[in-house]
Amino acid sequence: MGNELTSGKDIQKEKFQTKFSNDELQKLFRNFKSLDADNDGYLKKEEFLQIEALQQNPLVSRVLEIFDDDGNDQIDFTEFVEALSIFCANDQEEKEAKVRFAFKIYDVDSNGYVSNGDLFRILKIMVGDNLND
Repeated sequence: MGNELTSGKDIQKEKFQTKFSNDELQKLFRNFKSLDADNDGYLKKEEFLQIEALQQNPLVSRVLEIFDDDGNDQIDFTEFVEALSIFCANDQEEKEAKVRFAFKIYDVDSNGYVSNGDLFRILKIMVGDNLND
């Protein structure tokens, strides 16, 4: 869907499974476009890392993997909106989505369990070469 949206006029709440209003979606689209340095309709890791607050976060790659529903190593606007909506949870269903997201951070192999290997990989991401096998 990334290349299908060329202007904020194309964005309407009905196209997204989110509680964002049309005005909020328009603002999100403007932010998305400002991050999209090469104007291809997708955000890549390098473009996210232009956000100063994310530059030192060792889990950025892992979070982007979770946001990237189709696994193409880039985030389209739909994935962007759906990912951000997780963090705006107010009702019970949305709060559960937040918990599922947090779980996915640690369930690196996506098998529904957080194993010792998963924890080791996350710790390795966070501390780098300071953690021995």
